[in-house]
Amino acid sequence: MGFLRRRVRRARRRAFIAGAAAGAAAAGAAAAGTKAKEESKKGSFCVKCGEELRPESKFCPKCGTPKE
Repeated sequence: MGFLRRRVRRARRRAFIAGAAAGAAAAGAAAAGTKAKEESKKGSFCVKCGEELRPESKFCPKCGTPKE
């Protein structure tokens, strides 16, 4: 009986962990979507000089590097 009980517990634990991982992945995807929206509102930074770029700008106002 002990062997069977251990197998059942292991199976339940694995199912629980898999469910938790799936829930965490869904929550992470939702958080990533929110994060992307926040970053697009804030603007970005120049890869060359680090100057903050406005969302509508195509070039860095300080060094002229094209926005990526």
